[in-house]
This record gives sequence, structure tokens and C-alpha cells, in this order.
Amino acid sequence: MKIVLLRHGRTSLAPWPWITARELGRWIDAYNSAGIRKMPPSVAAMAVAAQCTVLVTSDLLRSVESGSALGLGRPMISDVLFREAGLPYGPVTFLKMPPSVWAVLFRFLWALGFKTNGESIHAFRKRAQSAAMFLISLASEHDSVLLVGHGLINSYIARELLSAGWYGPGKTRIRHWGFTEYTHET
Repeated sequence: MKIVLLRHGRTSLAPWPWITARELGRWIDAYNSAGIRKMPPSVAAMAVAAQCTVLVTSDLLRSVESGSALGLGRPMISDVLFREAGLPYGPVTFLKMPPSVWAVLFRFLWALGFKTNGESIHAFRKRAQSAAMFLISLASEHDSVLLVGHGLINSYIARELLSAGWYGPGKTRIRHWGFTEYTHET
């Protein structure tokens, strides 16, 4: 059996100006609503997609559009279970920084337990565990599964796969269209 974890294509979200932490919520909404740039997937991503019988995506547009670009006309399963970890943000209004800097800062705080306006790390870990079990179930039925997911959820799913006896690298590829394969002997 094989499960491939692939990160979606680069988003089409235009650069934003510096914002406050409170405004980060609008940026998160815009990012989660954005599709992907009109650039084809890598040849390697297309080849690995062609080897998988089931295609799964999160329900976010960047994942669905990436799945369509790779899908070769086959049906997709899109589910909220495979969304990226909900990024928290705070009420700071006196300081402006680029959205990417706020995102890194709040992701660090999230790892320490901060969850205001986002998903707790505990809830996310449980969701990643459920997502891995769902993918394992699909792989046992269909032999090979491709998940077009997101950087963090893919890495947490990989941890769960390794804990469940699957073979593959400890770290997933996080570049856009990057993928990591996990196998299990039946």
C-alpha cells in the first residue's frame, strides 16, 4: 500500500501591505479563499499522481485546484478534515508587520498553546490522527492514495503514519508541489 502526501501549488494571493495582528484574520480569510497560480504542476508531481488510484484534497480552494490540476480527470474526495491547522491571531493594533511575519510568530505561539481565533494544537493533532486513519482506510481498500494537502497537516499525518508502522521519511517536503511517499506491506 502507498500514501503520497503532496503540498498544493503556490497560491494566487497577491502580496499584502504591512498589517496589525488584529488584521491578520482578514489575511487568513483571503489566503484560505485563494486558488493557485496558473502554473502547471511539476513533472514529478504529475507522475506520482498518475500512480495513485484515489485522490484526496482538503476543502480549501488551493488544495482543490491543485488536485484538479493533478487529477487526470478522476474524481476527488474533498474534506475539511485535511485543512491546514487554523492559524490563531491576537488583538495587537499598535504594531504593523508583513502578514508572513505575523503568521510565523503566531504559528510559533500556537505550538506553545496559543489558540485565540484559531484551532488548538491539541484539536489539530487529533484531527491529523483522524486524517491519517482515513487515508490508511482508503489505502487498504484502493492500494494507493494521493493527498493534496498543506505543509503542516501533511507533516502531522506523516508522524501518525510512521507511528502506525508505515515506512517513509520523518520529514515531509514542504515546497509547493513537493511530495513524500509512505508505504506499508500488506
